[in-house]
Amino acid sequence: MGFSGIANVLAAIKLAKYLSLGPEDVLITVATDGSALYQTELQKWLSLHGPENVDQVLAAELYGTHLKNVRVDHLLELTETDRNRIFNLGYYTWVEQQGINIQDFERSGTRHSGISSRADP
Repeated sequence: MGFSGIANVLAAIKLAKYLSLGPEDVLITVATDGSALYQTELQKWLSLHGPENVDQVLAAELYGTHLKNVRVDHLLELTETDRNRIFNLGYYTWVEQQGINIQDFERSGTRHSGISSRADP
């Protein structure tokens, strides 16, 4: 899994904790990219930590630090105004500064997905 996919999984874990979801609840996310894109980063990490240094203790520490103990104290539940601000920042960054075509920007995602934080049963 690549960085964006990992970020999506972490966001799903945070959302599940924030919403107090339990074992009977389902939360779906997308692993948007593969690790093949990040072989250089993997090699850098392995040069520091080396596969011979990744034992069960380090694996448990990494799991505990980055997955099991994910915190939600900095998670924000956004209002309509907040979502518009984020959209406008994306528009300014990609269309105004980076020169991305407005149609491509709009096609890449919508302002509001219409998906609620909890699905109706």
